[in-house]
Amino acid sequence: MEEAAQPAKEQRSHERYVEELAGPDDYWMTLTDSARATRRQEVTIRRWVASGELPVRRYRVGLNKRTRQVRASDLANLTPIIDTSAMISGEEGQLNLINIPAEQAAIRAEHQQMLNEVAGLREALAEYRQAIELAMEKHWERWQQALDVVQEVFNHRLTQHQQVIEGQQQMLEQVRTELLERLSRQEETAQQHQQQLEELRAALTAQGEHLQAYRHEVDGMLAKLRHEVEQHLETQGASITEAKETLARRLDSLGVRLEALEHTWQEQGKQQQQEMQTMRKQFQQEQEAITQQVAALATQIAEQQLHQEQARQQLLGQFARLQEQFVVPNQQRQHSGTERRLQEQKEGESTEH
Repeated sequence: MEEAAQPAKEQRSHERYVEELAGPDDYWMTLTDSARATRRQEVTIRRWVASGELPVRRYRVGLNKRTRQVRASDLANLTPIIDTSAMISGEEGQLNLINIPAEQAAIRAEHQQMLNEVAGLREALAEYRQAIELAMEKHWERWQQALDVVQEVFNHRLTQHQQVIEGQQQMLEQVRTELLERLSRQEETAQQHQQQLEELRAALTAQGEHLQAYRHEVDGMLAKLRHEVEQHLETQGASITEAKETLARRLDSLGVRLEALEHTWQEQGKQQQQEMQTMRKQFQQEQEAITQQVAALATQIAEQQLHQEQARQQLLGQFARLQEQFVVPNQQRQHSGTERRLQEQKEGESTEH
């Protein structure tokens, strides 16, 4: 018996003991829970404890004071903890009744220390509160003074802005009145231009009528000359050369007259065109400031100019046709005038005889 007890004492002599956990996440485990959580046999756990590889708590716990505990951190260093749900020990089996008075004393000391800290914090908080209230009162006075100053400045600036706005409103009203007056004057000017255009149109119409009457007169003269030439050709045949010269002179004078008339008409047309261009420029300048009515009026003026230009072209064409018509009849008139003069000479000679 003594020999069997001797190896047991030598085996227990290799055990290592711990009394505190390694950290806040560490916890105590019984040998049975250690075997179940690591899926090891309990004999293996006890062998590690006996060999000193797994430190064990010095004081046993539990109601029967036979439960031994190891730290989970030490057990995890030897083998992985696989299933913590397999642990079967409750909180009663893990109680350390021996350390309860010491833990209670530590809790009381810590509680007293916390009370002292709370009292100090309350005093500091009261002082801080008084200081904050004083500072807030000072800041409130300063902010009130600053607010009064800002209110005065704001009222002053508001008054200035109102005065400026009133002045701008008066200025806008004056500008509006001036624009209305200007628009009225421009409308009157446009009406005057319209009247001038009507007068120009009437003048052009009168000129056209005058030219038409002159054309009829020229046609009548030509017909008369043609008739005289025919009669003269029937009665006269000796002085054709002289008659031709006389007729050529009359034709030249008539051509010069026609050229002068055409030149006069062209000059009038150019002058009217220049006046129309000037009026068009004036309307273009006024078009930027007046309403759409003036723009429409400018469009009408341009259309009237186009019609006048077309009328002028038609008149030029009529003059050209008249000039073409004058060539052959004039030659005939020259011939008839020569024959008439020859006939008159013969009649004079016969009378003398």
